[in-house]
Amino acid sequence: MGDTFEILDLNEQTTTYQITEISSVEPTDLTPLKKEAGKTQITLITCENYSTKRLILKAEINQ
Repeated sequence: MGDTFEILDLNEQTTTYQITEISSVEPTDLTPLKKEAGKTQITLITCENYSTKRLILKAEINQ
């Protein structure tokens, strides 16, 4: 939580995001993909626990 990362877009502009939420869910759980109104977010998803769970990292633009 609180770590930051940068994304470089096609126009070579960098946007910095800060991790605001970390969770572990079942592979069939799509609720972490819902957009939260009024927030500019990115959601990173990867497998964990021998692919039996999904690790979800949500981040917001770091201003």
